[in-house]
Amino acid sequence: MECDLCFKECNAIRCPYCGKYFCSTHIQPEVHNCEGMVLDQ
Repeated sequence: MECDLCFKECNAIRCPYCGKYFCSTHIQPEVHNCEGMVLDQ
């Protein structure tokens, strides 16, 4: 599987907020600009 951000072949982890898959570097919602996160303003 590959990261949806950097396309690196890895054991990608599914983001629980947007459902996309990311490597360990990009899994944090703030790093991949997660579309599923709703931030309180």
